[in-house]
Amino acid sequence: MPEPILQVTGLAKDYVVGPTTVNALRGVNVSVEHGACMAIVGESGSGKTTLARLVLGIEPPTAGSMVLQGEELPAKRSRSLRRRLQFVQQNPMSTLNPKRTIFQSVSLPLAVHDLVRRRNMRERVAELLDLVGMSSEYMDRFPSALSGGQRQRIALARALAAEPDCIILDEPTSSLDVSVQARVLELLVGLQKRLNLTYMFITHDLSVVRNIAGRMAVLYRGRIVESGDTIAVFERPRHRYTQMLLSSIPVVSSDEEAHKPDWPWERDIAAGERVSEVGCAFHPRCAYALDICRQDRPELSRVEREHEAACHNPG
Repeated sequence: MPEPILQVTGLAKDYVVGPTTVNALRGVNVSVEHGACMAIVGESGSGKTTLARLVLGIEPPTAGSMVLQGEELPAKRSRSLRRRLQFVQQNPMSTLNPKRTIFQSVSLPLAVHDLVRRRNMRERVAELLDLVGMSSEYMDRFPSALSGGQRQRIALARALAAEPDCIILDEPTSSLDVSVQARVLELLVGLQKRLNLTYMFITHDLSVVRNIAGRMAVLYRGRIVESGDTIAVFERPRHRYTQMLLSSIPVVSSDEEAHKPDWPWERDIAAGERVSEVGCAFHPRCAYALDICRQDRPELSRVEREHEAACHNPG
């Protein structure tokens, strides 16, 4: 396996809420290879966004380490380190300043990191807009004049302006219409191939993962329960939680339906609200839980080449 551009090891994050300590992340290990896309998958509350915030340096980890191209990432980042990791969030309207023009928003990283001379700024912004499929005519408009898909393209152009080593994409298409989602995903794939970009793609929607990510990791209650090659995980899921997620993906043909894992939906879904500190965290929701699942937490172990799962009773 090539040397990873981003290596996360033993990452943990605890939040103290009154008398309670919430373990948002527990010993997470993730590797992102140069020029590849690593998807982080899980339901709301699984720890996906917390992982992104720690990698970006927005919050310090409770434990663990992060290394970017051989350089350890400290809790307090220099300007140059912040430039190397860029963020594209779910809702571009909340991340683009409504009082700034598109030119002002996209040119800000260029000015902050001194990447382009002032006299060449508009030319460079026009190039960045062209990269994301936008005309330079939009430069002097405000975000309110753009559609949701156009705003997300502007947010991506702003991230590209910093010339980062890795872009963290947190649910970048979930706030968009389905047809717009497809075009934004096509743009992300095209840019990755054209510019050899590296992505960490965070999502709850497995239907988009297969089209963009070469590898994926499945998070459940702050732990990775399965990881590996995306095609292998889709075709041979080895953790029951992964199987449940895959069984819920909408399909449009009987052939696709035949390839989905079976899941007994009559099980009590609300059982997922109950937190168990003993055994597998998923066992209250699992229709296939054994006695050992309730007593002993399984560790990640290799089930195939570059495919790991933490399940006592895998599919």
